Amino acid sequence: KYQRLLGTAAVKVGTRLEQDGEITFGYRRGFGELKRDIGDPELNEFSFDTGDLETRVVLDSLDDVEFPTSGYYFDVLHTDSMEDLGGSTEFHSTTGRVMLPVTWGKNTFSLSGDFGYTYQDRPIERVYTTGGFFRLSGYEQSSLLASDMAIGRLQFYRKFKEVGAPMFGLGFFAGGSVEYAKLYSDYENLPDRTITAGSVFLGMNTPLLPIYFGYGLSDEDEQAVYFALGRLGAVQRW
Repeated sequence: KYQRLLGTAAVKVGTRLEQDGEITFGYRRGFGELKRDIGDPELNEFSFDTGDLETRVVLDSLDDVEFPTSGYYFDVLHTDSMEDLGGSTEFHSTTGRVMLPVTWGKNTFSLSGDFGYTYQDRPIERVYTTGGFFRLSGYEQSSLLASDMAIGRLQFYRKFKEVGAPMFGLGFFAGGSVEYAKLYSDYENLPDRTITAGSVFLGMNTPLLPIYFGYGLSDEDEQAVYFALGRLGAVQRW
């Protein structure tokens, strides 16, 4: 078992794309460390630096961040890691995230997906991490590693109760998810994997942050009970 510690800072500039979109360009500098807790010492402990140029395009018309019922979300990030900018290694990668909810009455089906592709071998200290509630339910948070990945999910949730005013009240939801992933690795000790997982959950949307209680199970017999505070969905707004 390994821990990856990473701290970064970024500078970005950008412009809006019509009403629902934006494009940004930035430079991200960071310092990290890969530490082994337990297990095979084949992967050595070491420190590393990051120096990345980033180009990001976002189109976002969702009506709600936590439990959207209409709109769409499209997010693509291209990263160029360069030694001349302070990085320990050079590689180029593209990651993306999409989401499309469709609603009938109080019932919402949401189709979403994530992908990450590296154009060269991805350095071990920068591999993608996934796993956890809605990100292959049944696994611990960020317990799965991949050099390239593709994850699709279908979520269903129904709003069964609302308390208080729309802007300051509480919304209660029940639902479930089905998740499917292909994880690819550039390293022999990290095998390629195909995983199917799913979850059932109760959720509460509050003015501050969402609260979830759920259960996840995978086809590899990994299972977990989750109590989560904070954003777990496919949307990142900052």
